[in-house]
Amino acid sequence: MNRLPVEKVEKAAGRAETMKTRIAAAIQGTGNALDATVETVTELVASVIEETGRTAQAVSDVVADVTAGAIEAAVHVGADLGHVTRGVMIGVSRAMKGVHREGLGDDKALDTIRLTARVAIRDIARVGGDMEAATVGLVEGAIDSAKELGVRVEVAAATAAAGAMKGASREGPLAEEAVRRVVRRPIKGITPMLDVPDDLPPPVKAANRMLHRPN
Repeated sequence: MNRLPVEKVEKAAGRAETMKTRIAAAIQGTGNALDATVETVTELVASVIEETGRTAQAVSDVVADVTAGAIEAAVHVGADLGHVTRGVMIGVSRAMKGVHREGLGDDKALDTIRLTARVAIRDIARVGGDMEAATVGLVEGAIDSAKELGVRVEVAAATAAAGAMKGASREGPLAEEAVRRVVRRPIKGITPMLDVPDDLPPPVKAANRMLHRPN
């Protein structure tokens, strides 16, 4: 079995704990889970990526660590998971747009949405959180971020739904069904399971097909 270096594990745990502490304090201080999460996630993701680099692995690591911390913070203070996951999606997207000053591009923009949704749903499932609220928040956050990332809202919504389904598929049939229930209905005027553009990138199409599998 491959094991992560101790230093890497400790660094990841430290980032997640930092995120948890800062978001929990911000939510308690302002009473606004959405705004507190957006602001803190944007700042932390941007600063870590600037420090560690913009490689795919570095981005994946920091998104996973920060998302884990945000979910733990939400559970710790009893915040609305839908507001927190929406804030995570907006914050990660905003940070990625900020550090890629030359332009993010469609592929990286959609990779960001898909990765964020996947790891958020995974973490929600593992803490026993409200999967449906979390999925709604992720899709709303993707729609909110679409213009800033330079992608169509239908593409952003479908990509978030596909990422959420990918994360749920690793956590069992109950998690999968919770995500399906959400993406079958309109979210901010878009039904992610039905309003699927023909020009989705192949990885998103593959994940999106999981939404249509029979139960």
